Amino acid sequence: MYAGVNLAGLRIEVPKRHEIWVGPFMGSLNGVFTGMTGSFVVPGVMFLQAIGLSRDTLVQAMGILFTASTLALAVALNNANMRTAQHGLLSTLAVVPAILGMLVGQRTRATMSEGNFRKVFFIAILALGMYIVVGAIVRLI
Repeated sequence: MYAGVNLAGLRIEVPKRHEIWVGPFMGSLNGVFTGMTGSFVVPGVMFLQAIGLSRDTLVQAMGILFTASTLALAVALNNANMRTAQHGLLSTLAVVPAILGMLVGQRTRATMSEGNFRKVFFIAILALGMYIVVGAIVRLI
């Protein structure tokens, strides 16, 4: 829904004067939702986009958000004795295509206008949301 609203041309914005309290609130919600779903996007990325960051700053902020969320998830999995050597090996191997994808993404982002970047960004968010919803429906069937 968030991606659809933005692709339709409506912008959700957080005024600068409200960032001081909205940020910690959204960060806390992001932690709860990440713990429930394993997805780091909602509502953290929504907040980062709503405060009007430029594309490069937005990508850097998302990297920090995803890194912090990944570390917190790793600690939680470790505390629940759900982390194994096999998972560690698979995760380490997954870093290679992730880094390649980041390099391609950096080059692509550098060639795009701010407007086109926003479109691609929201299309990617929409695709991720659809993937999560379809996956949930398939598991119910």
